[in-house]
Amino acid sequence: MEKRRKRRFARRLQVTYWAKGDDHARQSYTTNVSTTGAFIATNAPLAPGTRLRIEFQGETENDFYVEAVVTHAARVSTALQSIRSSGMGVRFLNISELISGLLPSGADHQIEEGGDVAQHATPVASERRRSRSRSKKEAHQTTYTVGFRNVAYLLDSIEHEITYGGVFVATDSPAGLQEDVRIALALPAPIKRTVHAEAVVVKISDASSESSESTINGMGVAFKDPAKVLEELNKLIEGARPKPRDD
Repeated sequence: MEKRRKRRFARRLQVTYWAKGDDHARQSYTTNVSTTGAFIATNAPLAPGTRLRIEFQGETENDFYVEAVVTHAARVSTALQSIRSSGMGVRFLNISELISGLLPSGADHQIEEGGDVAQHATPVASERRRSRSRSKKEAHQTTYTVGFRNVAYLLDSIEHEITYGGVFVATDSPAGLQEDVRIALALPAPIKRTVHAEAVVVKISDASSESSESTINGMGVAFKDPAKVLEELNKLIEGARPKPRDD
């Protein structure tokens, strides 16, 4: 059985956040939260890798702060915000990540009870562990196929969805919010090629829910590299156009 990330819950929580090195406070709200991260709704998401301090307000007896890092940003047009939210996914930093900034660069340390350094992992060994971890994670990603009936339907999807960074995937078995997935865009004749893309789930559509405005089960996904997806699609479409004859 596929091992999934921590389950996320749909929660609208007020937050104030600051980017590292910036005294300007920004206010917004979350759309979902888990024990390891959250998605913050905003029309001006910060770049992936940006370090944040986030204050959660009003849900507990005392407000509290967490340190986090932006994992992905989704800029969505107003027309598509009913499918997926504009904003940014953030991952909460754990104590070991915060403390690691105080340790010598490029080395992992295991401390025995006496306080001496028991083992030093070389940067090469650390990179090998990270590489194996990435390979294992990628192996568990599920691939979802999006088909297009004809070229006209493909062009319409590009204009109204893919250009804005994502696509809707019709499926009765969607992945969880903020999960990484692989998308296979199966292009119609005469192209008959498949474009693969890494993406993250940003919206779940449950047609059986009384509050749902959709009649189709599925999920909205945001591409991690939307410019690359568009470039590949445009290249394949252009290559399939009939070449003019030289009379």
